[in-house]
Amino acid sequence: MDTFDHRTELGQRAIFAEAKIEKFMKQAFAFLFFASFLCGLGVSASERPNVVLILADDLGWSGLGCYGSTFYETPNIDRLASEGVRFTAAYSAASNCAPSRASIMSGQYTPSHGILYVGPGTYQERYKEYNGNLKKFRMLQPRGKTELPPVDQVETMAECLRKNNYRTVFFGKWHLGMGKNHPGKRGFDVAIESHGKHFGFKTTPETEPTEGQYLSDFFSDQAANFIRESAKGNAPFFLYYADFLVHKPLEAKQALLDYFGKKASGEYQKSPMGAAMIKSLDDSVGKILAAVDDAKVKDNTLVIFTSDNGGLAYEEDGIRDVNTSNFPLRGRKGSVYEGGYRVPWIVSWPGRMSRGRVVDGPVHQVDLYPTIIAATGTDRPPQELDGMNLLPLFRDQETNLERPIYWYLPGYSAFHEPSVIIRKEGWKLIESLEDGSPQLFHLPSDIAETIDLSSKNPELVSELSALANLWLDETEAPRMTPNPEFDD
Repeated sequence: MDTFDHRTELGQRAIFAEAKIEKFMKQAFAFLFFASFLCGLGVSASERPNVVLILADDLGWSGLGCYGSTFYETPNIDRLASEGVRFTAAYSAASNCAPSRASIMSGQYTPSHGILYVGPGTYQERYKEYNGNLKKFRMLQPRGKTELPPVDQVETMAECLRKNNYRTVFFGKWHLGMGKNHPGKRGFDVAIESHGKHFGFKTTPETEPTEGQYLSDFFSDQAANFIRESAKGNAPFFLYYADFLVHKPLEAKQALLDYFGKKASGEYQKSPMGAAMIKSLDDSVGKILAAVDDAKVKDNTLVIFTSDNGGLAYEEDGIRDVNTSNFPLRGRKGSVYEGGYRVPWIVSWPGRMSRGRVVDGPVHQVDLYPTIIAATGTDRPPQELDGMNLLPLFRDQETNLERPIYWYLPGYSAFHEPSVIIRKEGWKLIESLEDGSPQLFHLPSDIAETIDLSSKNPELVSELSALANLWLDETEAPRMTPNPEFDD
């Protein structure tokens, strides 16, 4: 396949090796800084921080008040941002849920852990089932995994922390396998999973929620109770709270629908349903934060809030009443553009970091794992971690966040064509896996990705393409293959 690569293979590998050396040096510096930081403070095992990781579902980058929304109301999350650091260029590991959740739990890019799609099959398999052939597709999708690799290959974040005597608990949507891969089997002392309905839900293992209870209320009650009880013990805790909001089905509390139905809508965000669901998410976050306050552990609790991928929207952003808008970003959940990947990301650690900072440098969900194990003094897992330790940044140290970051979409969907994507120093290349055609955007000056600069920067396209394709080689990414049935 033509990848617009005009360099020699040796030259390409030199580029990639240089990037890997730079990544190693940053990680080494971060480790040495963390070691000196702990020694300087005399932190003992009993002072290890609690960690609360809150993951929203399908919450877009512009879906919070602190990210510019004037229609949605998120006072609790906004307050969290005012007490910590808010990132403006934070990225999910994928533009849909299962791959990104696997990256959070493994600390790896999607080709490394192998979960490439949401369901057990490919889009093409479902297409052929209904249409009888695959003649419209130039390339064939590789099959992806549906569950995380076993613990001897990949330790989840919870498995890693539990080895360090953390109490670990999960409430919410898992989407990384059940049975032997239920969160209760992958490192969590307590784990209750549910998704698919906001009302009338069932959980695994089975529980008895109050009749008519909203799923987010059920889970946040469980989480708040856990925090209060855990604070009475000596062991630090790790809470992974993965709310099903604001994913479909579109179901909200009637009182909130009535309230937002009467409120003047914003220019782009107009949906009372979206606003009501986001408000319930914010209420649940508020409940968890209140429990941290009540337990008197706020100064020693690291809280991280983010979303699994971009927001659900359509090309006619904000016109359909039931949809949200990712404006000013282009695209939506599932797409190759910023609306699919750029997500809200807030970190608060009142006893250890400054308040109210805004960071514009890029961070990626694969950074979560190395950062959390550094913050907790936990030994590294057996798998290679693909991200960067952000702990020095949290301590106001000058940190260069600009390194190549990658995405891989080896398939078709209603929202995107097969692509490999790289962002480096503000430039973003989207390269088609069908014919190698590029799109190049300069994000600092064009966040909406309206101006394709590929034809004006052929050498930069070639360099970024070489890095992206060598990354696929290094991660042993399963590749697409030509479709012998293709009929154009």
